[in-house]
Amino acid sequence: MIELEPPTRMVWSWSDGAGEEMTSRVIFELQEEGTGTRLTVRHIGDTDDAMAKMIRERWPIKLQALASTLGDER
Repeated sequence: MIELEPPTRMVWSWSDGAGEEMTSRVIFELQEEGTGTRLTVRHIGDTDDAMAKMIRERWPIKLQALASTLGDER
């Protein structure tokens, strides 16, 4: 974790584990919305095309699993 602003923002460094320097960041932000909370996830930084494709394909799966865990099937 490289940044924390409780209870609304958290920033993590992300690496593919190949020993390269940090190339991207994942930013999680919470915002009150009506009677609930909106989670915004941004994954930013330099990656090669193959890694960018993998990231685009996997984040929706991870976020759907989180929604299911929280009881929201959207």
